[in-house]
Amino acid sequence: SIHIMWPRGGGPLRWLRAHSRQLLPTAVAVICLVASAWNRWRWRLTTRQAMRPRQRSRRPSFESLRHLPREGRALLAGAVCLARSAVTQYAVNPTSVIEERVVIAMVGLPARGKSYLSKSIVRYLNFVGCPARLFNAGSRRRDAGLAGSGAAFFDAANEDAAAQREEIAMDTLEELLRWLKFLPSNSLTALSALEQNQEQAGEQCRRGCVCGVFDATNTTVLRRQKVRERCAREWPPVRLIFVESICTDTKLLLRNYMLKASNEDYKGSAPEAALQDFLARVRNYEAVYQTITDAEGPEEEEDETFHRLEGDRRISSTVDDLSPRGDGERQPRG
Repeated sequence: SIHIMWPRGGGPLRWLRAHSRQLLPTAVAVICLVASAWNRWRWRLTTRQAMRPRQRSRRPSFESLRHLPREGRALLAGAVCLARSAVTQYAVNPTSVIEERVVIAMVGLPARGKSYLSKSIVRYLNFVGCPARLFNAGSRRRDAGLAGSGAAFFDAANEDAAAQREEIAMDTLEELLRWLKFLPSNSLTALSALEQNQEQAGEQCRRGCVCGVFDATNTTVLRRQKVRERCAREWPPVRLIFVESICTDTKLLLRNYMLKASNEDYKGSAPEAALQDFLARVRNYEAVYQTITDAEGPEEEEDETFHRLEGDRRISSTVDDLSPRGDGERQPRG
């Protein structure tokens, strides 16, 4: 116990100085008790507020306007309906109105910017609200355990390797078409409907636009013909677009070759050896490369388009660039 006795001729300040060592532990204990009590009270208050059920705000309705005259309620209801219709007119997303499934098949030699264009297309379409996804045949080949394949694997004279590459490319296309068919619904209901009635499944799956990019070389007419025939058998129908990328800039090609020589196929290889092997791979592709010509152009009734791109310019297009309108029809954009 502390007995406070003020000395003669002194005061509280002198008394505190004399008993500071005795009072310090008591002051610290009192401060700790106060702080603990404050934290406990604040924690209880926060917990009660968190566990308290939130009150949902009631949206105003016309029933809450019964105190108004009948003419006033009718006028207000008409104004609200008119405002809602005006907002809805400009809030419709075109991608939810246009029901079209698009397959973009890239064409071109290695290191010509096909993957760069494909990623740009996918990024932009996803940005505007149209679901898009990239399907790369090279990635599927590496996932299948064929990473690190040398230039001999891409030689057309190697029949076994050519058959493997053809199978991988068509499996990639099949994966793309399955993704198109069940997106955005992607439900078990659509799968069961497909087993029972193909047309019913098609109507159930076609909701809005969706695009898949088939990123492969597709350098021969025979390969493009197989892609065209497979897409023609698809239901719901898909729109096929061939995009050929051509690059003749030697400096840009050398830069692209250096980037390709550092991918997973050449992991652990010397840079010079990787570059030489990739150049040999390009020469194997060039030996069988067949550019898109007007002879491959689709008939008028076919839903197909293809373009050739050189650098950043579109140098030719075999058919008109068609853009779907909101009423379901198509019109040329010139």
